[in-house]
Amino acid sequence: MSEPTQNDRHRERDAERERANAERERERAERERERAEREREKAQEEAIREAERIRERAERDYERAVQEAERARERADREREKAEQDAERARERADREREKAEQDAERARERAERSREKGGFPPSPPPPPHFGHENVRNQARAHAQEMREHARTMKDQAREIRDQARQMADAQREIWRDFGEELRVEIQGGMPRRKPQQPSLSLEQIVKAAIDIADREGKDAISMRRIAAELQAGAMSLYWHVANKEELLQQMVDEIYAEMNLPAQPSDDWRADMRKVAIETRQIFLGHPWIATLGPFGGSQMGPGFLRHAEFSFAAVDRPNISKEMQRDIVHVVDDYTIGFATREILQQTTFGTDGEAQDQWRSRTEAIFERIARTGIFPTLTKHFRSGASMPNGKELDRLFEFGLDSMLDGIAIRIQRADPGVSTNIGGRY
Repeated sequence: MSEPTQNDRHRERDAERERANAERERERAERERERAEREREKAQEEAIREAERIRERAERDYERAVQEAERARERADREREKAEQDAERARERADREREKAEQDAERARERAERSREKGGFPPSPPPPPHFGHENVRNQARAHAQEMREHARTMKDQAREIRDQARQMADAQREIWRDFGEELRVEIQGGMPRRKPQQPSLSLEQIVKAAIDIADREGKDAISMRRIAAELQAGAMSLYWHVANKEELLQQMVDEIYAEMNLPAQPSDDWRADMRKVAIETRQIFLGHPWIATLGPFGGSQMGPGFLRHAEFSFAAVDRPNISKEMQRDIVHVVDDYTIGFATREILQQTTFGTDGEAQDQWRSRTEAIFERIARTGIFPTLTKHFRSGASMPNGKELDRLFEFGLDSMLDGIAIRIQRADPGVSTNIGGRY
């Protein structure tokens, strides 16, 4: 084997230097990684300490507010006690003045009696009552009443201060808690870093995101943090637009009422207009089933969407031949029928579903019951109806059933209007 040439030796030396350089780079990278890890741990610890300081500060603010409210209550109690003591002293002064006046009157009477007996003068008339006695007593009563009113006022003011302090402390604690939670979430798994600047949120974005969550998962899934996560924003930023969840639900319901496809103005046919209102109302309830859990009218608090629905309804029946009382009754009855039907429909879909399998499930549940009923011989009509193939209304059958009930109700209302004004046509017929 030939000996290595000079070029081979040069290549070996170069390779050795490259290996040494690579080893130094690796060591330097390892040191940089360790330093970055230490800095990350240090920053994480500092962020945790900052979140803890924020929590402690919020707790101190809350305790300070409660203490201030307690001091205000104690001041009010002291003012009340002082007012009661002043009133008691005023009453005692009035009693003393009264007793002194009576004693002075008695002494004057005795002196007059002695003078009459000694000098033979005719009996003198009784001395006039002490004119200052009643006046002093009235002043004392007025002062005592004034002090009692002042004490009550101070007590009410203390109660208001205490309630306001608690509300402010609770709100501040919730805000700081959300901020601390954001810090903790941000530092999990890595060094805390500033989030990229987000465009400012609008109330419309918040309400739309909340409606999407409720439609997918139900009303109970709504929370400020969940909505903030959906919008990739901080939970505190939502409080610039809504005060709490209750106000947010009201905004959501009003936004849903605004979805109703109603004409700008009612037509000349009040029946067609009220029919349109009922169908649209049912559609928004079925499109957002959670709204049925919020009570009458879905918990609406008279926002522009709900008021547009109400304005169109009342304008539709605002006719000279329909009294104001009957106009109100028509609107309420149509709304009550529609919301009641839609709520029952939502509960049925929640319990049994909407497909054919749900129908089979319903019949299997009730078939055994009717078999036992049939053997007893009671409820023959109901048993015959069930055996004829009657089923739970579903799908298009529910649409037909809803419109049948709605049209029957409107027919009855039209007859009542015609009875009140015989010159009016009922416009009934031709639909069945």
